[in-house]
Amino acid sequence: MSDDSLTIKGTLRLVPWLASLPDDALQGLVQASRLVSFQDKETIARRGRTLSHLHIVRQGRLSLSITGRTGRRHVFGQLQAGQVFGLIPVIEQSTAIHDANSLGHSEVVLLPGEALFTAMQNNAGLAIELLRVICQRSRRLQDLLADRNLLTIGGQLVKVLLNMATLYGQIPSSHSGPIDLHISQASLADTLGISRQSLNSELKNLQALGCIELSYARVRLLDLPQLEAMRIRQG
Repeated sequence: MSDDSLTIKGTLRLVPWLASLPDDALQGLVQASRLVSFQDKETIARRGRTLSHLHIVRQGRLSLSITGRTGRRHVFGQLQAGQVFGLIPVIEQSTAIHDANSLGHSEVVLLPGEALFTAMQNNAGLAIELLRVICQRSRRLQDLLADRNLLTIGGQLVKVLLNMATLYGQIPSSHSGPIDLHISQASLADTLGISRQSLNSELKNLQALGCIELSYARVRLLDLPQLEAMRIRQG
């Protein structure tokens, strides 16, 4: 097996619903996939354009966002090793939901939709796991929509930070230690639909509690358990 194949296989095994596949089925996905590198700020996918491959992060970080007609940008999340985007467009055989850009140098495994469909047809367990994943994502998105009307600004901020760090509520299997979110306060304020001043006040509260650390265009999450406890209390 080539070095790239070993790297691709190791990356696919980071994804919980792929890791449980029998080795021969996983090997079929490995052979169909390829490893691609991206530079800082390079565009990986554009909202509205056809997306035929599942994207699985091997190394680095990707930002998922949507930009409105007025130029306001909503940052949906940031992906790290073992996390996936493009699942819905690939299954629908449709277009990307988000813009995706590399944050620094990144490496991504591209898994063709056709190979995924073949694996689903041959492995009922994989199809069932994907149904669960899609249901979990749908439930989380419904919760986030409800938060806009039910939570305080501080509560919304905690949930948005956790959602960005652990997209769809899943902490990557490769995670250890603090999580860095490479996002400016202006973008974060746009995501929440609040002023920079209101955001700054809430961020300082979290910083005083030791939950986060702030620096230029970055929010470091220091205490995920405390943030998760705050999320549960707010919910």
